[in-house]
Amino acid sequence: MEITPSFLHKLYRGKWGTTVRVPISGNLHVYYTPGVAQPCQDIAADKELVWSLTNRWNTIGVISNGTRILGLGDIGPEAGLPVMEGKAALYKYYAGIDALPLCIKASSEEGILSFVRAIEPSLGGINLEDIKQPDAFHVLTAARNDLEIPIIHDDMEGTAIVILTALLSAVTMMGLRLEDERIVLLGAGSANMGFLQLLDALTGDVGNVVVVDKDQTYGSDNASNHWMSSLLRKTNLVKKHSLEQALKGASILIAASRPGPGVFPVEYIKNMKKPRAVFSLANPIPEISREEAENVGVDIYASGRSDEPNQVNNSLIFPGLMLGLLVTRKQYNAEVGTDIASSLSLSSLSEGKLIPAMDSNVHAHIAECVVNHFSSKADSKQTIKWKDELSWRLSREQK
Repeated sequence: MEITPSFLHKLYRGKWGTTVRVPISGNLHVYYTPGVAQPCQDIAADKELVWSLTNRWNTIGVISNGTRILGLGDIGPEAGLPVMEGKAALYKYYAGIDALPLCIKASSEEGILSFVRAIEPSLGGINLEDIKQPDAFHVLTAARNDLEIPIIHDDMEGTAIVILTALLSAVTMMGLRLEDERIVLLGAGSANMGFLQLLDALTGDVGNVVVVDKDQTYGSDNASNHWMSSLLRKTNLVKKHSLEQALKGASILIAASRPGPGVFPVEYIKNMKKPRAVFSLANPIPEISREEAENVGVDIYASGRSDEPNQVNNSLIFPGLMLGLLVTRKQYNAEVGTDIASSLSLSSLSEGKLIPAMDSNVHAHIAECVVNHFSSKADSKQTIKWKDELSWRLSREQK
């Protein structure tokens, strides 16, 4: 094998200016000090080399303008920075991904778009976070059209996947058929709209879903004022006009609206069909508590709180999801989300759980789901390359 500067740069990437001892054969070694000019010249000649000669392959940005932080609302980019730093730590801990927390002064959609376009050459992926709607949806859609790197909006897509995972497990545990049941979504923000997208991709029919938000139900007659209007027009074929009406005869309530208590009368749940499941996901205080739900006969209860059983939280999803997208360098789509949710539900049900416990194994499982999804549409050479890279990344994290 010819020992060329380009070969050595690939072998010792990231060690510019540090002398390394390179084995040649037997006891023969050379000492080599990588210089930064050579990889710059190599990348100038072939931009694809940026993925092997720099750390771009493992670097993402967690980007927010602070306009919708947790349950706190529009508190600004400085105040949102701790949340982005926490997210970056989770990426590193569970998936070995180097994530940069980037809180930006950009109050408009075009301002956010200009930033992500400008920073793309330094990143392998982008996680949009805690940006108000409809700005986040519009930025996500436009950025996926403009940029070549994978982009997720975790409040929408990560949360949606874990909700669908829990729902698939719940209907199985209760002995129900998903297509036969009425589902009520309280709140028409990122989480529930992301879930509605996945449900539509999975079943092709959301006519038995009723979306209630701010004392109105959405449907074909009034969805035009919502950023997810094309999908909301397909809902509420049962023509319910209030939360109380919608819950009568429904078996599933997914609440992702505003922190409780007192968001709606708990007595409404008594009119739900048995068996019944309630996911109350607002933080830091759910719309209704576990004790309230149990007192009105809820069979399966989940919340977004870490101190409660059955926590439905996007932290279960995003590290593994981004890891799989970094390996394949593909854009997320709803079919990827349904594949992950179906696989996670089967895995958790085998252990008698609604959703799996969060650990590195579940994130490896999610990354494998992503790679398998795109491998089904790729040739064998590309599939082998992706699977080898994922295996290397996972073994790297275990050392």
